[in-house]
Amino acid sequence: SGPLPRQAAADDKRLAASSSGRFKALSASSTNAAVAGPSSSARLQRPAQRPERSRDEDNQAITALEARLKPAPAGDPFVGKDVGPFRVEAFVEVDRGERRYAAIQTETQRVVLLRLFPFSGAFGEEFKRVADRAERACRVESPNLDVAVAAGRTKDAFYVGVDPPLGPTLADLLANGPLEEADVLALIEQAGRGLGALHSRDLAHGHMSPEVIRRPRPGTWIVE
Repeated sequence: SGPLPRQAAADDKRLAASSSGRFKALSASSTNAAVAGPSSSARLQRPAQRPERSRDEDNQAITALEARLKPAPAGDPFVGKDVGPFRVEAFVEVDRGERRYAAIQTETQRVVLLRLFPFSGAFGEEFKRVADRAERACRVESPNLDVAVAAGRTKDAFYVGVDPPLGPTLADLLANGPLEEADVLALIEQAGRGLGALHSRDLAHGHMSPEVIRRPRPGTWIVE
């Protein structure tokens, strides 16, 4: 999985979790109990409007994150724990050693997709080697790079918290057939700008693929 750019500004409006703790109802338990579905008693509160996303777009992103939640594997080391400024609430998936969770930024109650790169396990040494580079990449600013809410490391893992993803990936779109010429041209230009921002800081993405290029809205492309 590739690096994610810069920390978000402190005065950005936040994706808020319910103060009544409804988000916690979606947490997978240590006994692998089924995760609650999107019922009225187990839903994330929809966020206030933010400049870069409409309210409807925020709603779509959090709904899509809810749909990805799964029971945590037995012995999961992170669900229910604090990792940096985040409280890990529910398990999403594991991909090549990277663990993904729904989490809440404890100070702001902002809902995030938390990406964790553990320093133990089969990929631990690799994650330790790339952590410095990844943390630098999280500070690179570009409208065509995904934005990190916060990134850093603990003794156990490197972490990056990002807003719940909005829109399909390039892989999703290609599964339904070829893109229109205008989409291809916009993709090349905008993804190139995002990569160029990294290259200007002597950084490389390291894992470019259709799975890490996303279209949050028609005509707009970002690299994750």
